[in-house]
Amino acid sequence: MSNLPALERLAPSTRAEAFVAIVTAALPDGWTVADAGASHRARRAASCLLRPEVGDSVACMRVAIGEWWITAVLDRAEGTPQTWHCDGPARLEVGGGLAIAGADVRIDSPRFAVRSRSVEFTADETLFVGERMSLMSRQVRFVGAMLHSVFDRVSHFSRSYLRRTEGLDRVHAEHLEQEADTLLRISSEHTLIDGEKLVKARGGQIHFG
Repeated sequence: MSNLPALERLAPSTRAEAFVAIVTAALPDGWTVADAGASHRARRAASCLLRPEVGDSVACMRVAIGEWWITAVLDRAEGTPQTWHCDGPARLEVGGGLAIAGADVRIDSPRFAVRSRSVEFTADETLFVGERMSLMSRQVRFVGAMLHSVFDRVSHFSRSYLRRTEGLDRVHAEHLEQEADTLLRISSEHTLIDGEKLVKARGGQIHFG
């Protein structure tokens, strides 16, 4: 795709001139660079993703009268942050695999979306902190050695609920209710009902034995 406005700004007799300069100031629409005692206002070339900082040694190019471009950052003082920046939407696309490695990797964004056919997370410790979390899936499976949950209120609804415990299954509550629309059955080898003050059974018919 041609860039006609840029071509029109180039005079036929103007030849590109390359030089090395030092960034002396950051401006809202560019930077000020110094070369051999002279200062120039320069913009960053689209291919220069590393954002220049004051004190950087940069490669510059003059393509027209009064038009200076920073094409690359050559050297930077140790400890200065490295920031890749581009204006407008951007997309990183690779033909093969992509690996990101770092001592500390962070993503800061108002919205973060991941779309993939398969996602795998492996971590020694995982922490999720948020105001609200929604999980929607056709099938969910949890496998672990221990599950501990603390909630102010738990509400559960399902068409069928099956639970099996090989060891002890104990419920402790200040007030416990069990209600069935048609049938309630308690079956065991030994059944004990202990009421400290009162045990009461009420029904249209009561059968024992």
